[in-house]
Amino acid sequence: MIVIDSNQILSMPPGSPSWSLLRVVGERTGHSLALSQVSLWEVLSSARRRLEDDIAAFERAWNKLAGRLESYAPENPTLPFALNRIGFGSDAGDPEEAIRLYEAQLRQRFRILQTPESVASEALRREAWRQPPCKDNGEGGRDAAIWLTAAAAADTDVDTEGEKLPLLLVSNDGGFADPRNKGQLHPALANDLPPGVSARLCRSITEVFAEISQPADAAGLLPTMNSEEIIDALINAILDSKFPGKPEVHETGATDGNRRIFTIGEVLRATRASFKGFQAAPAKCISDGETWLCASGIWVFPRPHDSDTDLAWAFRGITEYNQHGLEATATLVWTFAAGESSSHVQVVDASLKGDLAPGLIVTRDDGSVSVNWAMQQAPGYWQEIL
Repeated sequence: MIVIDSNQILSMPPGSPSWSLLRVVGERTGHSLALSQVSLWEVLSSARRRLEDDIAAFERAWNKLAGRLESYAPENPTLPFALNRIGFGSDAGDPEEAIRLYEAQLRQRFRILQTPESVASEALRREAWRQPPCKDNGEGGRDAAIWLTAAAAADTDVDTEGEKLPLLLVSNDGGFADPRNKGQLHPALANDLPPGVSARLCRSITEVFAEISQPADAAGLLPTMNSEEIIDALINAILDSKFPGKPEVHETGATDGNRRIFTIGEVLRATRASFKGFQAAPAKCISDGETWLCASGIWVFPRPHDSDTDLAWAFRGITEYNQHGLEATATLVWTFAAGESSSHVQVVDASLKGDLAPGLIVTRDDGSVSVNWAMQQAPGYWQEIL
């Protein structure tokens, strides 16, 4: 059984291709993809808070913009749009309905493990006595409930020969880890497992794939990871993905003088990315005549060699905050059918490392250069800034 902690769901939406990949490969090896009831509550609560914060921030930005538009052209009543035309009014969207639909999606994609009353009571006892996975400061009752629920259900998954499969807990929460080896499950938790069941702690989807698969040839993959096809697919995946803090893609356009607005796509394509290394050992899984090959790695986007272009200055503005250049992480998957020697690669879960803003503006006037972050809050906002 593969049990997912809430921190994994929150960092990777359930519609991500990685979950689909993991579910398919897991089913072929006998593993079900599960989410505890407590983790489900945590995910839904966090999603609701994020929606409420986003709505409040958007309403503040729109009120500010509406006031500016009215002050610029008070004689034109069509400029300060009514708030209910963008969702603030009687016809506004219902965040609770969005949460209900989100919950339905989670229940469709994951097996929900109910928490027995005995487990809840034991979780509170462990929190009071500071027993793993609870922390020394008295926190961790929910982590204990998540672990005990997973352990109680761990003997339901078996392989093709009827042997019990290991419990794979996917979490980056330190409470589940061995204090002496963060990559291993806390040894005290093994006592909670049913007879004949082992458990592993996985920090990422890639580690899960490696656990249920076999090692792949990393050396043979290295030339592929630096290929033009992979780099182009990586950039497209970054632009298409929805990872937290992702820079939005804006329409490019020239403005007056030497001022230009650059999209993050332009910035990434202004340099030549190179493969830095694997995040985990590549793995492959063979089932029903198909071979699944999975590799997760890091790519570096260095500063452009031509340092006197607008794009180079834009990239320089980024690297002033990221001294080692831009880095991207991604998981790549190849699928080979029986008898095939090659397959088109799929890039999943691509993201940029670092704290990036949604837009980038570079200004060059009289030999001086300034780089500023900007957010596209509404149509016309770029012109208002420039």
